[in-house]
Formats: sequence, C-alpha cells, structure tokens
Amino acid sequence: LQERAENLAQLSNVRFVQKNSFLLPDVADGLFDMVWVDGGHRYPDVAWDACNAWHLTVPGGYILFDDLYLHPTARRSRLIPDANDGAELLRVLKKERLCDITYIHKRLRGASACDPMLRKHIGIIRKTDG
Repeated sequence: LQERAENLAQLSNVRFVQKNSFLLPDVADGLFDMVWVDGGHRYPDVAWDACNAWHLTVPGGYILFDDLYLHPTARRSRLIPDANDGAELLRVLKKERLCDITYIHKRLRGASACDPMLRKHIGIIRKTDG
C-alpha cells in the first residue's frame, strides 16, 4: 500500500479511487479516461462493476477487467480461486455487440501461465463514442 501511494504521488494526471463500485457514482466527480475493474469476480458484483465503469468512462476511454479465465472449461475450483463470472459477462457483452474486447495475458511466467485452464487475462474494452 505504501509503494502504491508513493507511485501515485508522482503522477499528477492519475486519480486513484477505491470504493465499492455500487457506491462509486456517489463519489466520482466526473468521467475517467480509464477504469480498472478489480473487485468481486462473481455475479452480481462484476455486473455492477461493468455498468458503473461504463458510465464513468469517457467516450473513447478504456475499461480494464482483471483476472479473467478464458479457457472454455475454466470454472471456480481449488485451482481457480477466483470466480469466472467476469469472463462470462464480457462474452455476453461481445455477443450482444455492445463492445469489442482485447485480451492480454496477465502473467507471462510461472506454472499458471503455461496451463491454458489456469492462465489469467486482462480484458480491455474501448468505450465507443455512440
């Protein structure tokens, strides 16, 4: 936490807001160029996160979703401690043509990066102007 605070203190164009996303619209004073969604990974939390992030992001801005498992059989288990509802939510949004998503690997090293079922991704959505 101290290292994060020191890093943020060096950036005049970054504002860090940590809040339960259900209450975030009450404390946000304006729109953001980027919103990083890393909260509850289960439904309905991830749906609240996605909805609030969408409404708090400027057109052309980015929303990043953390800890997504893309393997079709990845489910919450002993090996996957996070729920996979975020990945499923993004699949629905893409299927409904509400957004395009780019996925990048979260980690390139370690055993979990080598196993397709355990590989974590970050989902990147660019909010359209329309």
